[in-house]
Amino acid sequence: MLRDLSAGRGVAVLIDQHLHSADALYVGFFRRPAATTSALAALALRTGAPVIPVFALPLPDGRYRFIYEPPVEPPRADTQDAVRDFTQRCTDVLEMYVRRYPDLWLWMHRRWRDGGPSVDAPPLRSSEAEIDG
Repeated sequence: MLRDLSAGRGVAVLIDQHLHSADALYVGFFRRPAATTSALAALALRTGAPVIPVFALPLPDGRYRFIYEPPVEPPRADTQDAVRDFTQRCTDVLEMYVRRYPDLWLWMHRRWRDGGPSVDAPPLRSSEAEIDG
């Protein structure tokens, strides 16, 4: 990935998969803590590469319409929670699209299979604790 990024090529990283590793980063996803990879944020902060969310929407003729969202604004790299903040921002964009097109989101596994973060993990943002109607 680093080689591709340094050569100016793009890489794709799926962030909506449950992470089993002790390296899982819990961020809010549909107002619940979800074990998420920090790899995307770590790559972006390390390389300065922009993160451009891309979504493929099916068309009736079997083709796809690709939507490229504006780059996710990275946090200041010198903040203590830069990786967590960046991962949350990317997850927020993903959640926005799942809410818009819930019928297109195919999940073959349980996203929230464990009890969530340990008691020493930073709390979710207050807006994530509320349930909207």
